[in-house]
Amino acid sequence: MGQLNESEKLRDDSFNHHGILGIPNTRKLTDGGKVSELKTPGQQVYLNGLDFPVFLSWVWLKRSGKKSQAICYFN
Repeated sequence: MGQLNESEKLRDDSFNHHGILGIPNTRKLTDGGKVSELKTPGQQVYLNGLDFPVFLSWVWLKRSGKKSQAICYFN
């Protein structure tokens, strides 16, 4: 739940910043799906626990010779 608090802080008018936050690929959308099921990066989605939309994307990282997907969202 820490990232939910960070998301709210980023949206606060007094803070006035944008951010990119990482999330696990098991995170749920409000429609019941998982972020790992999305096929197109840059989609605007609603995550469970947030009452505002965010944009979701991902990058592929090479760690120990293996590719791993890092999912992030931004407002």
